[in-house]
Amino acid sequence: MPHDEMRTIAKEAAHEAVNEMLEKFGVDIEHPLEMQEDFAFMRSYRKLSQRVGSRVIMTIVTLVTAGIGGLVWTQIGK
Repeated sequence: MPHDEMRTIAKEAAHEAVNEMLEKFGVDIEHPLEMQEDFAFMRSYRKLSQRVGSRVIMTIVTLVTAGIGGLVWTQIGK
């Protein structure tokens, strides 16, 4: 079997395998731009979630620190 023919067969088999895998994941292979938009949305949602999470943690740390500082201040003032 010639090398070019084996290469063509392997390429077709790989293409078919990838398409089957994507279909099993529920990806519409007929509309790749829509899939890219979905991935871009998920990326922006993840980044937003990370920013919100870090701000929540900083707010909690600030509140705890202020609470401890207030407690110390009231105890010293007595």
